[in-house]
Amino acid sequence: MNSALGLQRDRFSYAVAKRVLDFVLALPIFIVSLIIAAPVAMRRINTPSFDTMSLRLMAGLWKVLSGRMSLVGPRMANSSEFSMEALEARSSVRPGLVCLHWLRKRTNVAYGNELASDLEYIQKRSLRTDLSILALSLLGLVYGHSGKKAERVLHMLGVRIDNLSMQETLVSINKMLDLKGESHQISFVNADCMNKSVTDSEYKQALDSSDLILADGIGLKMAGSILQSPIKENVNGTDLLPRLCELMNERGASLFLLGARPDVIEAVSERIQREYPHIRVSGAQHGYFKNEAEVVNNISAAAPDVLLVAMGAPFQELFISKNLHSMNTKLSIGVGGLFDFYSGRIPRAPQWMRDAGLEWTFRLYQEPNRMWKRYLVGNLVFLTRVLVSKFKLHKIEHTKVAVS
Repeated sequence: MNSALGLQRDRFSYAVAKRVLDFVLALPIFIVSLIIAAPVAMRRINTPSFDTMSLRLMAGLWKVLSGRMSLVGPRMANSSEFSMEALEARSSVRPGLVCLHWLRKRTNVAYGNELASDLEYIQKRSLRTDLSILALSLLGLVYGHSGKKAERVLHMLGVRIDNLSMQETLVSINKMLDLKGESHQISFVNADCMNKSVTDSEYKQALDSSDLILADGIGLKMAGSILQSPIKENVNGTDLLPRLCELMNERGASLFLLGARPDVIEAVSERIQREYPHIRVSGAQHGYFKNEAEVVNNISAAAPDVLLVAMGAPFQELFISKNLHSMNTKLSIGVGGLFDFYSGRIPRAPQWMRDAGLEWTFRLYQEPNRMWKRYLVGNLVFLTRVLVSKFKLHKIEHTKVAVS
């Protein structure tokens, strides 16, 4: 009884504090928007080009001020979008102008459905959570949004990128595992990989030979916005692995692990066998080997369905590309530092940092001496290259138009 009363008091206190926070933050923004929009409305009210975005913002802020909405909360939805149970769960809090799912979509990490994000927010709701989502949403706006429909395949700095969502990637992997007598390669590319592909032709060829090249990181998201070629989702190896293991567990598939330190590879193998008992780990080899031919022969003898290679770019892609048809695997994937994270040797960034596209800053904090050049210099170099390529493309198109 006492615990129930305490929970009820906490929810009431949160609701009151949230209402005060909404009013205090929304009022000045509404007033400023009104001051800015009024002169525009006087001049252009009868034209279809009137600033509808400003009107929508003001209408939303007015609903917040009047108590019908909140600054943060699940998106306002109609009854046809969710089941009655889902609508009832979502109705326990007021709808919001921004929500957790919107933030994750903005930073390309909305792997789950909208309802799952809504229920996660409702369960964890607090003033601190609301303020975090508001602050991170402002950061999400900085990353840009092209407004265009994402294309299935796009090209960036000469590299083909298969523009898939996490779910679409898993569907493609499932199809690859169904094919008999074929060997496939999947590669991930982030800003650092893209820089390396510009200066390393052998690495570029290894990427080109991959069946799938997947976009990894906020850097490629920003580059896609610059080039007006939006990246669907941040499909990175660390987030893919548990979903891949679930798929393999259902299939009873076999797995070979290659790379990292002996203690790390052992910890990864033990964790996978513990959490996914139907996966057959047919081999585990650390990355400090001297005889490559012997390792390839061992993999071929094990004949795993999936080979994960954690040796970092470009070495893992070169190894896979060179030996793909000698290893007797259905699918080989270069996964970088994934084993260090999955083994627990290196902690992963908190969820809120991943939601905000700030995982790279956490890695920089963890290993500043090793990562500063990659992130502080490399990311700027990559985005500069993207801007230059856009300028050159624009110049070529302009020249073609002038000639015609």
